[in-house]
Amino acid sequence: MKSIVLVTNHLTPYRRKFYDDFYEACRDIGITFTVLLMTKREPKRNWDYDSLRVNYAVLMKDIHITFPINNHLNLEVNKQLEKLNPDLVLMAGSYMYLTNWLVLFKKAKRNYPVIYWNEAHFEEKRDYGFTILKVRDLIRNTIFPRFDGFWFSGSLSKKFVNYYGRKEAKNYLLPNFVDNDLYTQTRSRSKEDRITIRKNLNIPIESKIAFIPARLSKEKGIDLFLRILKECKLPNNLVFLIAGTGDYEDVIADAINNFDVDARLLGFQKQPQMLDLYSIADFFVLPSLSDPNPLTCIEALWCGLPLLVTVHVGNNPEVISEGVNGYVIDYSQKDASTLKIEQFFNANNDWLETAAKTSVSIAEHYYDPKLRIPQVLKQMKTDFA
Repeated sequence: MKSIVLVTNHLTPYRRKFYDDFYEACRDIGITFTVLLMTKREPKRNWDYDSLRVNYAVLMKDIHITFPINNHLNLEVNKQLEKLNPDLVLMAGSYMYLTNWLVLFKKAKRNYPVIYWNEAHFEEKRDYGFTILKVRDLIRNTIFPRFDGFWFSGSLSKKFVNYYGRKEAKNYLLPNFVDNDLYTQTRSRSKEDRITIRKNLNIPIESKIAFIPARLSKEKGIDLFLRILKECKLPNNLVFLIAGTGDYEDVIADAINNFDVDARLLGFQKQPQMLDLYSIADFFVLPSLSDPNPLTCIEALWCGLPLLVTVHVGNNPEVISEGVNGYVIDYSQKDASTLKIEQFFNANNDWLETAAKTSVSIAEHYYDPKLRIPQVLKQMKTDFA
C-alpha cells in the first residue's frame, strides 16, 4: 500500500490534529496520505479555513445543495482520484453526501476499496416522519453494503455497521481523538490561574462549575435537561457554564429564566477560552438528544473531569464507567435520571478524585492516537495489501 486518500466535507479545528497524526503515521511507513475537501466551511460554523490549511489537503470545487439536506456535489472528485491513484479510499462525513456517492459508485472502475468512517448509531433521537425514516433506511441499505470496510468509534457505531454492512466487510476500531497534550495541561493549571479565570467570569471561588460545551440547538437537549434540573435537589453553589451558539438560544434562555437555574450562556468560545473553562470545571455535562461521537467527551476525559451524558451520546459506553467516573441518563426514565443527577452533583471529594483518575485512565487506554493510529494502519495494510 503506497497511497491513501481521505474524502471528507471540510477541515475543522477538532479534526486537524487527527489528520496531522495520521499523515505522520502514514509517512513513517512510506504511505502518501491526501485529504480531498468538499468545501471550505459549513454554514453556522465559526472557524476559518485559511488558518487550518495543510499541504496534504486539496480543496475541490463545490456545488453546494441545501435541499433536502445540506449537501455537496464535487464533480472534480473523480479526476482527483484518477490523478492520485489511491490503493485505499477513506470516506468521512455523511453517507448522504452526493460526492461520497460518486466515489462509491466509481470504485469498481477505479479499482480501489472504500472504508467508511462511521459515527452513526441507533440511539440518536430524531423527529423524522415515517416517510423520511423509510427513505433513510432504503439509502442505508443501498449504500452500506457497497463499503469494503468501516472505521467505527465504539460499540454503538460498530452495532450500526454490523447491521447495515456486509458480513465480509473489514471493521477497524478507531475512536475520535483530540489534541490530548492541550487538554492534559488543564489539570496542571495553577490555583492562581483558576481563581483569575473565575473572577473574570464573576464566579465565586466556593462555587461548583458544571461545563456544557455544545451548540445551542434542539438536538443538544439543553432545555430538556434544564427542565429535569428543576426536579432535582442540587447544591446551592452550582453554576452551569454553557459555551456555544445556535438557533435555539432564545429557547434555552427562556428555560434558564423559567427554572431558576444559575446557568450562563457564554456564546462562542475560541480554543484558549475553552481550555480556561475546562480548567475551572468540576463537572462535564452533555445532555444531547442526538450526538454521533462527540469529541467534547474525550476532551473532558483528558481534563480529568467526571461526566454526565445521555444514552443518545454515541461514545457513552466508552467514556463512562457507570457510577465510577460519571453517569448516563435516559430522559424516558425520569426518576432514575433525577437520582443520578443528584448523585453526580452532590458527590463528595473522594468520589470526585476517583472519578478524575478514572477519566484520565480511560483516555490514556482508549484515546491515545499514538497507539491507535499505527494499529489501524497495520491492520489495513494486511487486509488490503
